[in-house]
Amino acid sequence: MIDDAVANLTKLGMADKFELICADIFDEKFTLPEQVDCVVLSYTVSTFINNMEMLSDILLHCRRQMKPDGMVLLSDFCWVVQPKDDWFFGMFTSTQNGKTPEVWEPFKFHIVTAPDASFEIFHIPPHVMFNAGMKAGFRNINWLS
Repeated sequence: MIDDAVANLTKLGMADKFELICADIFDEKFTLPEQVDCVVLSYTVSTFINNMEMLSDILLHCRRQMKPDGMVLLSDFCWVVQPKDDWFFGMFTSTQNGKTPEVWEPFKFHIVTAPDASFEIFHIPPHVMFNAGMKAGFRNINWLS
């Protein structure tokens, strides 16, 4: 994934303007040598975080790594009904009981490139992510869907 990002930045002529750092944000002792402009959490939160305390803690830890005018880009997803019938965009979702999962409850995510596998994802709706950001001290939050 890092190699793809570097290749894309190089293709755009912007590689010299970025320093990509891949780290374990769950490591509470992790610190960067200096604060950064942006922390990106991409498809990690709903895979590993299963309660509000963990979510607000990880966002607070990200906030501590950022410059005062920096930002966190949280690119994740929550439960949506995607039936298996047509493999909508090569994916579908399911639950054990066929009902919408409660907040923090896991659901299964399936992709066409691994048709025999199912990935457990925690249902964290946007309003919960928003509230965790507020709890972590963020005051300028843009909720895009």
